[in-house]
Amino acid sequence: MSYHHDLAHQLRRRGCTEKAVADVLHTVDEAVTDTGNSPAEEFGSPEDYAAQFSGPRKRTPGQKALGVFGLFGVVCMVIYGIWPQWFGITTPVLEQFAGLIALLVLLAIGCIPGAYFDNRLPRAYKQQLQDSGVRSVESPD
Repeated sequence: MSYHHDLAHQLRRRGCTEKAVADVLHTVDEAVTDTGNSPAEEFGSPEDYAAQFSGPRKRTPGQKALGVFGLFGVVCMVIYGIWPQWFGITTPVLEQFAGLIALLVLLAIGCIPGAYFDNRLPRAYKQQLQDSGVRSVESPD
């Protein structure tokens, strides 16, 4: 991942709103453009730089997405526990663990959108870059 993606992820973990994430990313771009240094040279690691920010959110968008998939998994377990005959599973091992398998599969699938939501660049940041005709300043780390 790039410095910008890692920084966006760290800011979201600290509860920052999407607007705050976009503002911090623009600050990084401006400083890097002015000094000619890489973001890591200018601000340190994304974790260290993000440590000075916090926000009102308690959960990141990725955690919310994972929670939704986990809820669907629990619902599958409950339905299978109450009405296992609906599923028609006759293999003894699968018959005993089908609900748990469904939960684990849905949680694994939920990790994909969860990771995407937490690591993506904010829409406002990308839109402003497009409007100004500037490409994102990315470091090769």
